[in-house]
Amino acid sequence: VGSFGSAINKINNFLPIKLLEKEVFGKRKPFLGICVGMQVLASIGYENSRCKGLGWIDGVVKKIDSKKYSLPHIGWQGLEVKRESPITMNISGLDFYFVHSYALFPNNDDYLAATTTYGEEFCSIIMKENIYGTQFHPEKSQQAGMQIIKNFLNLK
Repeated sequence: VGSFGSAINKINNFLPIKLLEKEVFGKRKPFLGICVGMQVLASIGYENSRCKGLGWIDGVVKKIDSKKYSLPHIGWQGLEVKRESPITMNISGLDFYFVHSYALFPNNDDYLAATTTYGEEFCSIIMKENIYGTQFHPEKSQQAGMQIIKNFLNLK
């Protein structure tokens, strides 16, 4: 939980990025980013100020155009699965718990595994090869979240 800039600063200061990239890109280990953990995968984030992300997903993180709805977007909402994949198995019709004002907008729609609409449509599950991310919190989403975690743990 936190803002894009503070999250990427903590990642750069406390995580061995080269080792992480060796595991994710070299050994092809599955990676799951949750909420801001998904957002920092982007090239650039615009929360508070422009900030460079990890660049694992070509795209930007920007404030949701929620139109008539208030921000932050807090509560339970469903998803529209855009791309069937191991991570999206058995989640149609389920609601997940969101709490955010910003979202990742990838430059390649092929990475959209699922979207959600809150004023505007945004990416709620991203998937690029062995890299996955959820804008919602599976750990707070009860049985629906457990299904996502189960799907992730069953990845080969």
